[in-house]
Amino acid sequence: MPLVSLCLGFFMIPLDATVVTTALPAIGRDRGRQWVLDGYTLVFACLLLSAGSLGDRLGARRVFLCGLGLFVLASMVCGLATTLGLLNAARVVQGLAAALVLPTSLALINASYPERAARARAIGVWGGMGGIAAGLGPVLGGVLTGWIGWPVIFFLNVTVGVAAIVLTLRHVVAPSARARVGLDLPGQVLSVLAVGGLAFGLIEGVVWAYAVAALGGVGFVLVEQRRRHPMLPLSLFRSKEFTGSVLVGAAINTGFYGELFLLSLYFQHIRLLTPALAGLALLPSPA
Repeated sequence: MPLVSLCLGFFMIPLDATVVTTALPAIGRDRGRQWVLDGYTLVFACLLLSAGSLGDRLGARRVFLCGLGLFVLASMVCGLATTLGLLNAARVVQGLAAALVLPTSLALINASYPERAARARAIGVWGGMGGIAAGLGPVLGGVLTGWIGWPVIFFLNVTVGVAAIVLTLRHVVAPSARARVGLDLPGQVLSVLAVGGLAFGLIEGVVWAYAVAALGGVGFVLVEQRRRHPMLPLSLFRSKEFTGSVLVGAAINTGFYGELFLLSLYFQHIRLLTPALAGLALLPSPA
């Protein structure tokens, strides 16, 4: 049962990232679309490392529950939003909530399954749920947008999020407290500049953002090498397994989410498919 709770929490993150893609043309007609997707992605990317560090400091279960609650509230605001500004602001909050949920869900799996084989199976199921959510997102987004309207896609998270909160409160035990270490504030700031600059540069295509990313990345490496308790121990990259996993994960996410955005627009604007058919046409990619 702990695994169900944690998988549901993780399920919302790729679902929310992909369910919007097939609804973007409809949202564009109604509100203007770019930052409905990018606001979520940018904040999620910027705060992911910091949120993981926060979970270590304050407790993974507490931060996980806070992230779930924030995700549910922000999803309700998205569905009820009547202005572009409110919709984009709620999407930014969703990105923050997703950053809180993702690393803490994995930390809670590690704590809930101390035996290595059981933990490996649990992580496999957890990752598989992300793949299922990514596959369902475009189809659900297209069908619901075509049949009911795009605001309803955001209410999917409310049901899933509430179920995850209830199950977590009942079945997930908080792991033993870890020794508190100093807050790596320089690392936090530099990681946000590095990741945020890179993401913003890819979104807007501006040179200064890449410069910020490069300076932030170099500064982050230099600072983390000298910190007694770094936010991201660089020694992890001496492990071929860890480095390989990071590189493969980066390649999959860059390719998958990049093509998903472009193909959704292509199917609906160029091939003139309905949102529901566009969602079905995207299904082979996550499969």
